[in-house]
Amino acid sequence: MITIWRRKCLRVLIFAICVVVIWNFVSVYWIMEVRLPTQIQVVIAKKEGEVILVGRKQPKQTAAATTIMPSDATRPKICENCFHTKFRYIVESDVCTRNISQNASILLLVFSKHENRNQRNALRRTWLSQAKGNVTYTFVFGKSTMEELNYNVADEQKIHSDILLIDFIESYRNLTLKTISAFRWAVQNCGHVNYVMKVDDDMWVNLEALQEMVTSPLGLSTNKLFGSCSMNARPFRDPTHKYYVPFSMYNESIYPPYCSGTGYLTNMALIKEVVNLSPNIPFFPLEDIYIALCLQHLGYKIHNIGEFHAYKVYPHPCLYRSHIVITSHGVTANELKMIWKANCKAQIRAWMGKGVRSGGLVPMNSHYDKVEVIQESRGKRIVRGKKSINSFKNPPLLKLNKYGRHVPVGG
Repeated sequence: MITIWRRKCLRVLIFAICVVVIWNFVSVYWIMEVRLPTQIQVVIAKKEGEVILVGRKQPKQTAAATTIMPSDATRPKICENCFHTKFRYIVESDVCTRNISQNASILLLVFSKHENRNQRNALRRTWLSQAKGNVTYTFVFGKSTMEELNYNVADEQKIHSDILLIDFIESYRNLTLKTISAFRWAVQNCGHVNYVMKVDDDMWVNLEALQEMVTSPLGLSTNKLFGSCSMNARPFRDPTHKYYVPFSMYNESIYPPYCSGTGYLTNMALIKEVVNLSPNIPFFPLEDIYIALCLQHLGYKIHNIGEFHAYKVYPHPCLYRSHIVITSHGVTANELKMIWKANCKAQIRAWMGKGVRSGGLVPMNSHYDKVEVIQESRGKRIVRGKKSINSFKNPPLLKLNKYGRHVPVGG
């Protein structure tokens, strides 16, 4: 009897110990996960004459932090004042009234991220250095969740006076907010500018060729969007894809014709119409498709420009400096510098003397037997580069002969 009683006591003791241990683990977990914020934001007080203080607080959720509709909601094609983009401008510059004529031709809205300062500096030292007189620009940002990055951008504004910081959360899915908010700012502050170009900060833009295009006697139509444009594009339905769009957001099989958001150009009158219409066109996460939906409702069209490239043109520095390429995507800071330093006047004259034009023209490194064609259509050929510009200095330029083979230009 005594042995049985001892066994029962031992079991009760072991059970009690287990309960205490488990309760301790549960208590610690509850304190860490419930009592403490799961996301901690570092806030740095940067004021003159004060010591830098580091505090921690739980970030507040704002209406602009996310704009994606619930998965069970169906996005209507049109609504009444359902899409709000009237956000406060935290930092802005007077780029449209400072050292620019009343007959200004182009405003460049360069979309950037806070951490891409080296890329912005490379742009300022290369093709953006030509943005003078009738051309002006500003870098566009949403608000970062890291306050230090917002302070850095504000400091950058003091140096360069070319920053537009808007009060919504910067994210890829908020690019539509960024676009319409930037357009609204342009309408309010730069109404005298003839053309507006939205462009990413990893783009090469041949400003000389662009100015010639907009100031040519034929000009550009007032009711079109110009760029590297696509038709019959289909939505991506794979939830893991970067451009995933569920049926609840868009239930048609084909998108309306659109121009790539990497870089497109239009006139200020069309920008005003899009801004005025936008409150009644429900939010869509892909900004270039959202603009296409607005154009579709307005009854306007797109126009593909062969010299605008949504992909990276196979890199030849002198090709970028010629009028064959107006835009190219995915160009790094080092590549921008190499293009800008290239001495290409003689090479370009030689190409033009041989009748070289954009159709069917492919720059090629002698180490390659063939190139990777990304897109080919009537009068246009887009080629993705397999090597950085820095890996070679002067690759030979080739064209297609009547048999579809690459031969040297002039051969």
